[in-house]
Formats: sequence, structure tokens, C-alpha cells
Amino acid sequence: RHLLKENQRKEQLFLTDPLTGGWNREGFLKQCEEVIDNRNFKEYAIVYLNVIDFRIINESWGEEDGNRTLQFIFHQFQKDLKQKGELVSRSSMDHFFLLLKEEDDRDVNRRILKMKEAVNERIRCKFSEYSIDFAVGACRLDIAGGVPTAMNKAIYASKLSDTDNVCSFYNAGIANMLEREERLNTLFEDSVKNRDFKVYLQPKVSPSETRACQAEALVRWFHPQEGVIYPSEFIPIFEKNGKICSLDLYMFEEVCRLID
Repeated sequence: RHLLKENQRKEQLFLTDPLTGGWNREGFLKQCEEVIDNRNFKEYAIVYLNVIDFRIINESWGEEDGNRTLQFIFHQFQKDLKQKGELVSRSSMDHFFLLLKEEDDRDVNRRILKMKEAVNERIRCKFSEYSIDFAVGACRLDIAGGVPTAMNKAIYASKLSDTDNVCSFYNAGIANMLEREERLNTLFEDSVKNRDFKVYLQPKVSPSETRACQAEALVRWFHPQEGVIYPSEFIPIFEKNGKICSLDLYMFEEVCRLID
């Protein structure tokens, strides 16, 4: 009996976030498995919330107050869970997950907005000019087919969220965008080797002499299968994943070849 209790205690520690006392990521997944089955996927949405510029809180007030802020946010979210089976978790740092029982996306948006307002209402009582904002993404379980997949898709959707929509939902459009990103990432290395990226020189004209005096080197991508891929599409992707540094070096070398 003592060994059983000790194992239960260790399991509870493994599933619990020491800062908030609530579920961590593993605990959230385990609880979701107990609440959800394949028959009621369409009733639930996974929501991911990331505190925007949380590092400023730590840098300005210190880590201790930063931890208090995270505890406050967690417990405020926990108070706003209304239906049986709904869950909240702090998965790491300033990242939170919710399991909400709402079949309509508009109801999810409405509840997230109320949660954000409740957090900031409490904050403004003490700090009148201060507020917290979140990047918010969501994914319905019937679209994802499972909780871990829905969590990852909600994180991705949060990167596309804006203040007008409160919460960005993972959908077919985002799925196509993600597939396109993965495709371009796959093509990048071979395109560098094959020199599919071309240098285009845009002249700069001297106003005094009315003639071209310099040129700006611009990149264009001509892929043998994909055709023309425009900078407005590939540059933000490579800036996000760090490949832009390799592309910069490639362009520098290509311009040096032109100068020679």
C-alpha cells in the first residue's frame, strides 16, 4: 500500500505544474483523454494563449513578480471555466492551453474575449495604465483528430492571430499555407546548390548627373518545377526559420561573381 501511494505521488508530481499547482502539459493531455472520446470530438476546441512580450514583465519587475503574474493568469482562466470537463494548463513559461466545450467558433471567441477582459480588469484595478495581451490560436478536435495534434495546430494558428479576430482558428486555408511553407523549406537547399535564386539589379539614378550610379541587388526565385516564387512569399518564411542568413550569403557571393 505504501509503494502504491508513493507511485501515485510521483505520478501526480509528474503531471503537475509546480508554479501554479495545476496541470502541466502531460497532465493536460492525460485529463483530456479522460474527458474526450471519438464520439464527442466536435464539441471541443483546444485554445492556445501566449502572453505577448512577457519578457518585459520579467525584465522590468523581476522573475518573482513574473511568476506571480503567471499564477494570476492561470487562476483567472481557471475561474472562467464554466462547463464540466473544461481544462486549463500552463504548459511552459507564458504558454497556456484551454480545453473548451463549445461547438460554435463564435462562442469560443466570445469566451476568450471575456477571459482577456477579466484578466485586464483585475490588473487595471492596481495598475491603471497597464494591460496584458495574448496571441491566441485554436483548433477544433474534429479537425485535428486528436489532442496533441490540435495543440500543435493551435500554436501555429496563434502566429496568424490579430486584434480584430481575438482568436485565429486552424482551418483549411492555414493547412494549405503550412503545407506550402514545408514545400518551400524542402526546396531551399537544392535551389541554392542549383543557383535557382537569381540576382536582379535595380539601378539607382543620380539626380545631379541623371544617370545610373549604383544598383540594389534583389533576389528572384525561378524553380524548374514550381515556376516563379515571389519574394513576398518566401522571404517571410526564411526570416522565420533562419534560412534567410544562408540566402543573404548566397546573394553576396552571386553579386561578387557579377563584380568580377
